[in-house]
Amino acid sequence: MTNITSKERFDDVASKNPDGTVDYAYHGFNYVIAVDEHLFHVRTYDDEPGVATVISPTDARTCPEARALVDFITSTLGCTSLKFYCGWIGTYCSVEIRTLEFTVRSHSS
Repeated sequence: MTNITSKERFDDVASKNPDGTVDYAYHGFNYVIAVDEHLFHVRTYDDEPGVATVISPTDARTCPEARALVDFITSTLGCTSLKFYCGWIGTYCSVEIRTLEFTVRSHSS
């Protein structure tokens, strides 16, 4: 069974500079999604509608539950693009939803 166990709003905004601007402002939602007994932390950002980032575990893309997680995110959250951690780059990268393969090339390619 797959379900959302928690959903929390986040508003991470830097302190104002003397001129009234801020250096960064991130807004969105943090989700914990359970696929059977496995928990996945997923984040969406207000300025990236339709995109979800699987924050942890960092090896989530290769977990046996990855397909069920992706299907749930696309159907329940309405996301059309997903990002997973890409270790050889050290950041989160988009995947092809059908294959779960990264859309960036390996550094050895």
